[in-house]
Amino acid sequence: MSQKNLFELVYILLDKKSVTAKNLAEHFGVSERTIYRWAESLAEAGVPIYSTQGRGGGFAIAENYTLDKTIFTDEEKCSVVSSLKAVAKLAGGECSCKNSAEKTAAQKLSGFVAKNTDWLELDFSPWNPQGKNINEIFNKLKNAIIEKQQVEFDYFSLNKKTEHRTVQPWKIVFRGVGWYFYGWCNVRCAPRYFKLNRICNLKVLNKKVFMEEKEFGIEQENSYSAEKEISMIEITAQVADNELYRILDEFAICKVEKFSSESSIVKFNAPEISWLVPFLLSFGSAIKIIFPEKIKEQFSLEVKKMSARINEK
Repeated sequence: MSQKNLFELVYILLDKKSVTAKNLAEHFGVSERTIYRWAESLAEAGVPIYSTQGRGGGFAIAENYTLDKTIFTDEEKCSVVSSLKAVAKLAGGECSCKNSAEKTAAQKLSGFVAKNTDWLELDFSPWNPQGKNINEIFNKLKNAIIEKQQVEFDYFSLNKKTEHRTVQPWKIVFRGVGWYFYGWCNVRCAPRYFKLNRICNLKVLNKKVFMEEKEFGIEQENSYSAEKEISMIEITAQVADNELYRILDEFAICKVEKFSSESSIVKFNAPEISWLVPFLLSFGSAIKIIFPEKIKEQFSLEVKKMSARINEK
């Protein structure tokens, strides 16, 4: 008997008060003999489980029993409840998750945990102006994945075009500094990642998922690109200290050294894609590109174009 089944059986008995061996066997997809064997294992582990005979009889657990260390340690129980609370907050925001399965389960299980379970919180909304919209997308995708329903949406891709996609979603992924979902793209006929904040007009379709993630290997699962493989480039720049945090927020930092009383030399790895130079230009005079030469040249060329546009009549 797996620990998962063990926990689930105890939780069912705590929730339902009394359940017949037949109903439990149907729930777990096993024989009634197996249920009796599981009950014996629980009793040997110290869980006060007993059976009652006659009409309305079945298995039950002593009324005052709570989950103890014979099943999960305090740390394990704390981890389960903390995760449920975080996902409940993330999945729908303050309003729409009031009756979510995650929040209901967290409330029920909280009584079994002595330790603080509020150490983790996931939330889009405080700093991201698109937070509410992404929460809605997150919740729709979560339900589509659980129910194995295909989705369709408009997507702003790396080639700067808005494209209509239909996708068979597999999972939601937090990678780097953003949320994505991963699934089989019916348009590209391949697995793809899609960034949540680039999705518009998301609809859940009345079509079942028929391409399963398990059909593809780990190499496919860990591939990043939604459109193409993205190469990385190491950049060295002199950055004003009051703007340095923006580099630290966005990129993988290799080294930071103090250059003057107001600036630092920073080396960082950045994706070599179309928005890189425009992003660096947003620093204005607070940044000076030192290396590599091709980024310096692109940076200089864009500055000249901007100057020419300003002087146009």
